[in-house]
Amino acid sequence: MIRILLISLSILLSTSVHAQFESYEAQNLGHKQKQRDTAQNVSSFVFGGDFGLQLGTNTFVKISPAAGRYFTQYFLVGASLTYIYTSNKLYNTRGNIYGGSFFLESYPFSFAVLHAEYERLWVDLSYIAQPYWSESYLAGAGYRQTIGQKGMINYLLLWDFNYSGNKIYSNPRFKIILLF
Repeated sequence: MIRILLISLSILLSTSVHAQFESYEAQNLGHKQKQRDTAQNVSSFVFGGDFGLQLGTNTFVKISPAAGRYFTQYFLVGASLTYIYTSNKLYNTRGNIYGGSFFLESYPFSFAVLHAEYERLWVDLSYIAQPYWSESYLAGAGYRQTIGQKGMINYLLLWDFNYSGNKIYSNPRFKIILLF
Protein backbone atom coordinates (compact mmCIF):
# COMPACT_ATOMS: atom_id res chain seq x y z
CA MET A 1 0.00 0.00 0.00
CA ILE A 2 2.80 2.43 0.86
CA ARG A 3 4.48 1.56 -2.42
CA ILE A 4 1.33 2.47 -4.44
CA LEU A 5 0.96 5.69 -2.47
CA LEU A 6 4.60 6.67 -3.16
CA ILE A 7 4.29 5.88 -6.89
CA SER A 8 1.06 7.92 -7.12
CA LEU A 9 2.63 10.82 -5.25
CA SER A 10 5.74 10.82 -7.47
CA ILE A 11 3.62 10.77 -10.66
CA LEU A 12 1.46 13.62 -9.35
CA LEU A 13 4.50 15.75 -8.40
CA SER A 14 6.31 15.14 -11.68
CA THR A 15 3.21 16.13 -13.66
CA SER A 16 2.85 19.31 -11.64
CA VAL A 17 6.51 20.27 -12.04
CA HIS A 18 6.37 19.50 -15.78
CA ALA A 19 3.27 21.69 -16.24
CA GLN A 20 4.89 24.59 -14.39
CA PHE A 21 8.05 24.24 -16.49
CA GLU A 22 6.00 24.30 -19.73
CA SER A 23 4.11 27.37 -18.51
CA TYR A 24 7.39 29.17 -17.72
CA GLU A 25 8.82 28.23 -21.13
CA ALA A 26 5.68 29.48 -22.93
CA GLN A 27 5.87 32.83 -21.12
CA ASN A 28 9.59 33.16 -21.83
CA LEU A 29 9.16 32.29 -25.52
CA GLY A 30 6.26 34.76 -25.78
CA HIS A 31 8.43 37.54 -24.35
CA LYS A 32 11.28 36.67 -26.74
CA GLN A 33 8.84 36.64 -29.67
CA LYS A 34 7.61 40.15 -28.74
CA GLN A 35 11.22 41.37 -28.62
CA ARG A 36 11.88 39.79 -32.02
CA ASP A 37 8.73 41.34 -33.52
CA THR A 38 9.73 44.80 -32.26
CA ALA A 39 13.25 44.39 -33.61
CA GLN A 40 11.86 43.14 -36.92
CA ASN A 41 9.58 46.18 -37.20
CA VAL A 42 12.53 48.54 -36.71
CA SER A 43 14.79 46.55 -39.02
CA SER A 44 12.18 46.19 -41.75
CA PHE A 45 13.38 49.48 -43.30
CA VAL A 46 16.31 49.39 -45.73
CA PHE A 47 18.36 52.21 -47.24
CA GLY A 48 20.89 52.27 -50.04
CA GLY A 49 20.70 52.83 -53.78
CA ASP A 50 22.88 52.74 -56.85
CA PHE A 51 25.39 55.05 -58.47
CA GLY A 52 27.42 55.34 -61.62
CA LEU A 53 30.57 57.18 -62.63
CA GLN A 54 32.35 57.57 -65.96
CA LEU A 55 34.97 60.25 -66.55
CA GLY A 56 36.68 61.27 -69.77
CA THR A 57 35.41 62.47 -73.14
CA ASN A 58 32.01 61.14 -72.15
CA THR A 59 31.24 62.04 -68.53
CA PHE A 60 28.40 60.35 -66.70
CA VAL A 61 27.61 60.79 -63.00
CA LYS A 62 24.57 59.10 -61.45
CA ILE A 63 23.43 59.25 -57.84
CA SER A 64 20.28 57.38 -56.89
CA PRO A 65 19.54 56.92 -53.17
CA ALA A 66 16.78 54.45 -52.32
CA ALA A 67 14.72 53.45 -49.28
CA GLY A 68 12.32 50.59 -48.81
CA ARG A 69 10.32 48.57 -46.33
CA TYR A 70 9.83 44.84 -46.05
CA PHE A 71 6.12 44.04 -45.75
CA THR A 72 6.91 40.36 -45.47
CA GLN A 73 10.15 38.42 -45.52
CA TYR A 74 9.69 37.95 -49.28
CA PHE A 75 8.27 41.32 -50.38
CA LEU A 76 9.89 44.80 -50.43
CA VAL A 77 8.34 48.12 -51.50
CA GLY A 78 10.56 51.14 -52.04
CA ALA A 79 11.24 54.48 -53.70
CA SER A 80 14.33 56.18 -55.05
CA LEU A 81 15.45 59.60 -56.27
CA THR A 82 17.74 59.91 -59.28
CA TYR A 83 20.12 62.59 -60.51
CA ILE A 84 22.25 62.12 -63.64
CA TYR A 85 24.77 64.56 -65.08
CA THR A 86 26.07 63.82 -68.55
CA SER A 87 28.45 65.63 -70.90
CA ASN A 88 30.35 64.93 -74.09
CA LYS A 89 33.49 67.01 -74.75
CA LEU A 90 33.70 65.92 -78.37
CA TYR A 91 30.27 67.35 -79.28
CA ASN A 92 30.23 70.02 -76.54
CA THR A 93 26.94 68.79 -75.05
CA ARG A 94 25.80 68.42 -71.48
CA GLY A 95 22.65 67.93 -69.52
CA ASN A 96 20.83 66.99 -66.37
CA ILE A 97 18.33 64.24 -65.78
CA TYR A 98 16.47 63.95 -62.49
CA GLY A 99 13.37 62.39 -61.02
CA GLY A 100 12.27 59.40 -58.99
CA SER A 101 10.88 55.91 -59.04
CA PHE A 102 8.80 53.41 -57.09
CA PHE A 103 9.74 49.75 -57.06
CA LEU A 104 8.52 46.37 -55.84
CA GLU A 105 10.76 43.40 -55.21
CA SER A 106 9.86 39.81 -54.46
CA TYR A 107 12.24 37.09 -53.30
CA PRO A 108 10.88 33.67 -54.31
CA PHE A 109 14.19 32.00 -53.35
CA SER A 110 17.05 33.17 -51.14
CA PHE A 111 19.20 33.89 -54.23
CA ALA A 112 16.58 35.22 -56.69
CA VAL A 113 14.84 38.57 -57.01
CA LEU A 114 11.91 39.68 -59.17
CA HIS A 115 11.83 43.45 -59.72
CA ALA A 116 9.20 45.86 -61.08
CA GLU A 117 9.73 49.62 -61.22
CA TYR A 118 8.01 52.78 -62.43
CA GLU A 119 10.48 55.62 -63.07
CA ARG A 120 9.75 59.18 -64.17
CA LEU A 121 12.67 61.44 -65.11
CA TRP A 122 12.92 65.05 -66.32
CA VAL A 123 15.35 65.10 -69.26
CA ASP A 124 17.05 68.47 -69.91
CA LEU A 125 19.91 68.05 -72.40
CA SER A 126 21.66 70.86 -74.29
CA TYR A 127 21.21 69.22 -77.69
CA ILE A 128 17.41 68.87 -77.51
CA ALA A 129 15.07 71.78 -78.18
CA GLN A 130 12.54 71.09 -75.45
CA PRO A 131 13.03 69.27 -72.11
CA TYR A 132 10.59 66.40 -71.55
CA TRP A 133 9.41 63.76 -69.07
CA SER A 134 10.61 60.23 -69.69
CA GLU A 135 8.62 57.38 -68.18
CA SER A 136 9.97 53.87 -67.83
CA TYR A 137 8.10 50.72 -66.88
CA LEU A 138 10.91 48.36 -65.90
CA ALA A 139 10.53 44.69 -65.02
CA GLY A 140 12.94 41.83 -64.73
CA ALA A 141 14.77 39.37 -62.55
CA GLY A 142 18.17 38.94 -61.05
CA TYR A 143 20.51 37.47 -58.53
CA ARG A 144 20.34 38.45 -54.86
CA GLN A 145 23.47 38.32 -52.72
CA THR A 146 22.69 38.76 -49.02
CA ILE A 147 24.99 40.67 -46.69
CA GLY A 148 24.37 40.11 -42.99
CA GLN A 149 20.82 39.83 -41.71
CA LYS A 150 19.00 42.33 -43.98
CA GLY A 151 21.59 43.79 -46.37
CA MET A 152 21.77 42.74 -50.01
CA ILE A 153 23.22 43.45 -53.41
CA ASN A 154 20.80 42.84 -56.28
CA TYR A 155 22.18 42.26 -59.78
CA LEU A 156 19.22 42.92 -62.06
CA LEU A 157 18.52 42.49 -65.76
CA LEU A 158 15.55 44.74 -66.58
CA TRP A 159 13.46 45.38 -69.64
CA ASP A 160 11.86 48.79 -70.34
CA PHE A 161 8.27 48.28 -71.51
CA ASN A 162 7.87 51.91 -72.62
CA TYR A 163 7.92 51.69 -76.41
CA SER A 164 7.48 55.41 -77.08
CA GLY A 165 10.27 57.55 -78.52
CA ASN A 166 10.81 59.42 -75.23
CA LYS A 167 12.74 56.77 -73.35
CA ILE A 168 16.31 57.14 -72.20
CA TYR A 169 17.23 53.47 -71.68
CA SER A 170 17.99 50.83 -74.24
CA ASN A 171 16.90 47.24 -73.65
CA PRO A 172 18.00 45.26 -71.74
CA ARG A 173 19.19 47.38 -68.82
CA PHE A 174 21.65 46.04 -66.23
CA LYS A 175 21.27 47.54 -62.74
CA ILE A 176 23.00 46.89 -59.42
CA ILE A 177 21.21 47.99 -56.23
CA LEU A 178 22.75 47.95 -52.76
CA LEU A 179 20.37 47.97 -49.75
CA PHE A 180 21.06 47.75 -46.00
